[in-house]
Formats: sequence, structure tokens, C-alpha cells
Amino acid sequence: MKSFSLYIFISVCCLLIVACSNKKTQKEQKKEQFENAFNSVEELQEKASEDTAFAKSKEYATQMERACIEMAKKTSDMNTNEKLLLEFEVALKALKQSTDRIKENPQLANDASFMEKTKAKVDKVREYQQNLKKAQLSSVEEKKFYELCHQ
Repeated sequence: MKSFSLYIFISVCCLLIVACSNKKTQKEQKKEQFENAFNSVEELQEKASEDTAFAKSKEYATQMERACIEMAKKTSDMNTNEKLLLEFEVALKALKQSTDRIKENPQLANDASFMEKTKAKVDKVREYQQNLKKAQLSSVEEKKFYELCHQ
């Protein structure tokens, strides 16, 4: 009887571990998919700012709508603060990629177009940061925000 109870206990523990790890990977997949959609929106906006004909095209509207729907799907189960934190994290990552590119190739600092795009990313990060400072964050959200700001 003891061995049967032990077997049941171990089985339940294994199932819990698998369920928890699966949930985390699903969350990571959602985050990655959101990041891809966010980056698509950024690229489309950059392309539209450079090409006014594209900005007025049906193709732009369709692609933008598709990317925004994808972002909304990935965040549908999140509250407003979680969405803001995710958007802040993704915007920070995009900004870091731009600054890393400048470190790798200092000539980019002289490229007005690249610097304008980088400044837009800085402004977006600052906007998210200000919104998160004003938001009523839970202790877990505050911790995540602090970690993102000080990485």
C-alpha cells in the first residue's frame, strides 16, 4: 500500500512539473510571437515613413492590420500592465539592437536616417517607461519593471 501511494505521489509530481514547464514554454512562445509582430509593425512604419506611396497603399494597411491583430491575440489574456511591460521589454530590446549596431559600426552615428529611427525607438521606450511609472503595478510587475530599467 505504501509503495502504491508513493507511486501515485511521484506520478502527480511529474505531471505537475511537466505542466508547469509546458506553460512556461507556451508563455515564451507567445512572447517571441508578440516580439515578431511588434518588429513587423516597426519595420512597416519605417518603410511607410520613407515611401509615401507605400504608406497610402492597401498592402501597407493589410500588413499593418495583420500584425496588430497578431499582437492583440498574443496579449489577449494579459492585463493592461502586463501588456505595457511586454511592450516596454520588446521596445527596449529593439533599442538595444540599434545601439549595438552603432557600437559595431560607429559610422552609423553619422547616418541621419538611422539616427532618426533610433531616436524614435528612444522616444517609444521613454513613453512606455513614463506610462509604467504612473501605473498601479503589483509587486511582481514592479520587480520586472525595475529589472528592465536596470539591465
